[in-house]
Amino acid sequence: MERLLIVVALVGFVLTVLGFLFTIYTIKQGVDAARLAEAAAKQAKTASERAEAAAKNVRGSLVLATTIGDCVVALGMMEQIKVHHRESNWKALPDLCSEVKHRLISIRSQNDNLTEPQRETLQLTIGQFTILEGTAERQMAGGAKAASVPKLNEIVSEQADRLQTILTEMQRSIREQDHG
Repeated sequence: MERLLIVVALVGFVLTVLGFLFTIYTIKQGVDAARLAEAAAKQAKTASERAEAAAKNVRGSLVLATTIGDCVVALGMMEQIKVHHRESNWKALPDLCSEVKHRLISIRSQNDNLTEPQRETLQLTIGQFTILEGTAERQMAGGAKAASVPKLNEIVSEQADRLQTILTEMQRSIREQDHG
């Protein structure tokens, strides 16, 4: 079980690093685009309009990169939560559930391109992690009846699947923009 925790932690770390590297790469692209946009704006009004569009695109790319990174990190944390459930490590769960909620709130708040169904899914998932956080708190206090680990992990898995669907839809959208 300790090896599983190590593997899950390593996977989470690698995904976080990849998301961070992607964000840095996108920022570098944004800086380069901004420099080009500034030079074009000095040449003509139409060039200025194109620069404005490019800047908006870069901001959107930065938000999207951050959103994707947050999704990947949240998914890794969900896997950690399932491991802690299996080990009855209730003490670690409130903070993990809270961090997942914060990431999901950030995803929902920062990304204007989310569809209404995606926003609703994120809100429902946030609600589920609020419930899971409370369950962990009650388990730590010792006053609650024993929690059903399979049921808790089923809930976490369902939420992870929903988030993975949103992540896949965002990645597909990027591919379509690149080819369309």
